[in-house]
Amino acid sequence: FEDYSEEDFEELTEKVVNLIEEEDPEDLIAQSIESLPNKGYREAAYIAAILVVGIDEEVPESEQDYISELQEALKISDERAQELIDAVFGGDEDEDEDEDEEE
Repeated sequence: FEDYSEEDFEELTEKVVNLIEEEDPEDLIAQSIESLPNKGYREAAYIAAILVVGIDEEVPESEQDYISELQEALKISDERAQELIDAVFGGDEDEDEDEDEEE
């Protein structure tokens, strides 16, 4: 998206809003998942979702259910999902430990 202008983002946002208003959200999600060309894209989508869900550091049961359903829809194994979660959220713990050791 680095080559996108502000107008490009506005046009893209308008398209997404129109789709959401016209289509069933579950159908849109299924279509989006089907359009992902490979495992890397599916994992990137999963990472984006866990980042959004985990941003406030609170994950209610409904959001946990959503992430589990998304993981299944993206065909990501439990082991791989945990690896991705650890990579995204576990990095801070390692950095904190390294900082403590340096002091």
